[in-house]
Amino acid sequence: MEEPGGGELVSVLRRLQLILLQHPLAAQSAFSALVAEGRRFVTTPEGAAWKAALSGSELVRNGRQLWAALALNLLEEDASTVVPSTYLEAIFQAASSPEMEALVRHLRDVQTGDFHGAP
Repeated sequence: MEEPGGGELVSVLRRLQLILLQHPLAAQSAFSALVAEGRRFVTTPEGAAWKAALSGSELVRNGRQLWAALALNLLEEDASTVVPSTYLEAIFQAASSPEMEALVRHLRDVQTGDFHGAP
């Protein structure tokens, strides 16, 4: 089965997802800085116009769906957050899962690109 976007877009998105998982501190810091910048921008006339134009748009709805699919919703807005609590919660939840061994195998398969061993 061919991947959407010829595979190139999926590859970029997977790399983004891996960056989050491999470097949660840097990802959290970058996310907090982007949120702060966005909050400042929306107070400007240009930012307010963009907010009004995008509010309730299909682009924003699709963006939220993609954001969640990439696990970017693990990030927290608070700039003082070092490691997002949702990131740690996901680790603890996985560690206590009765299917942990299968989950670890699947994660290794995804990391190596061997998807036919998925649970």
